Amino acid sequence: MAELAGEVRFCDSSNEGDLMLTRNPVQSTSHLFTPTAGRSIVSMTGVIKNYGSQMVLNNINLNIQKGEFVYVVGDSGAGKSTLLKMIYGEEQPTRGGVEIFGNDVVKSGFDKNQLMRRKIGVIFQDLRLIEEMSAYDNVALSLRLAGDAAQYSGQSIAEALSTVGLSSMQNKKVSSLSGGERQRVAAARAIVRKPEILIADEPTGSLDKDHTWNLIDLFQKLNLKGTTIIVATHDREIVRRIRKRSYILKGGKLVMEEGICLF
Repeated sequence: MAELAGEVRFCDSSNEGDLMLTRNPVQSTSHLFTPTAGRSIVSMTGVIKNYGSQMVLNNINLNIQKGEFVYVVGDSGAGKSTLLKMIYGEEQPTRGGVEIFGNDVVKSGFDKNQLMRRKIGVIFQDLRLIEEMSAYDNVALSLRLAGDAAQYSGQSIAEALSTVGLSSMQNKKVSSLSGGERQRVAAARAIVRKPEILIADEPTGSLDKDHTWNLIDLFQKLNLKGTTIIVATHDREIVRRIRKRSYILKGGKLVMEEGICLF
């Protein structure tokens, strides 16, 4: 449920970089996605996350249906990464409930949560690549560590790298790649298992404009095939041009947003 009734806008304010909410109605974007009715693939109820005395997330209530494309929008340091970590199981709430694929991640054991995580692909903000390994081996290693290597051929890895435009660089060490190329290796690693949920934490930060839109286009194509897409970003241009349901993270709270202003 939304924390704020009515539709809101994500607009420029008089202070650069600020998020501004308004109750002025805008065109609904609900027709722009076709989730599976009635099935929440991600659910958070009353989630609070503290780091020591600092409350990072405050009473988060969030439901994402299977097949949705959703933005989590907020300035740097707003807690977007912490929220995403709750979804893919790297962090647990201080209080509240988190269900992924209908499983309570707080109550589920380690093995069950590991099985759940295999259905989720993540493009980490800090990439988490091994510098002295090739692009190909970084993708292959993620399969081996997850226990999935036997299910995927070398062709699957090559196809994932081709999808992000790195076929000619698959044997190069990550340490020799540019920031944008590394970002695309991380994207290939995230999509190689054809996950049910794809989470991207500031995925375009190191990309030039062309590769940014290529990556967003990939997300849209995966979404059309049924993958649930969750993108955390502070890039207003992406949010405005590719209109999807959005949540604003501000002051530790989420506010649902149905429309994006275009000015």
